[in-house]
Amino acid sequence: MDIASYEAAQRTVPAGYRLQLTLTDLADLALQIQHIRWNLSGAPFLKYRLDDLEALCRASADAVAARMAELVYRVSQFGDRVRESQAILDRTDPASAEVLRAISMEFAAWPPNPETHAEYTASDE
Repeated sequence: MDIASYEAAQRTVPAGYRLQLTLTDLADLALQIQHIRWNLSGAPFLKYRLDDLEALCRASADAVAARMAELVYRVSQFGDRVRESQAILDRTDPASAEVLRAISMEFAAWPPNPETHAEYTASDE
C-alpha cells in the first residue's frame, strides 16, 4: 500500500458525503418539478420546459449515483488491500501492521457522522 492510495481514500469519504447531498437535492428537485407540472393548468409550453428540467435532474442524479458507486468500490478495494497488507505484515513487521490496523479501523467507522465532522457541514450552515 502506498501513501497516495491512503490519501485518495481519505478524500473519498467527504466526496461521497457531498455526492449524497447532491443526489438527495436532485431527487427532491425532480419531485418538486413533477408536482408543479401536475398542478399547472394550461401553458403546454411551460409543461414541456418542466419536463425537460425534470429529465435533466434525473439524468444528473444517475450520473451522481454512478460516481458514488465508483467511490464506494474504490474504498472497498482500498480496505481489501489494507487488510491483505496487514495480514502479511503481522508476520514480518508488527509495527507496520499496527499502523495499517489503525487505518483499517478509521475506514471501518465510515461513513462518519456529519454532525461531528465540521469539514463536512461547514458550508451547509
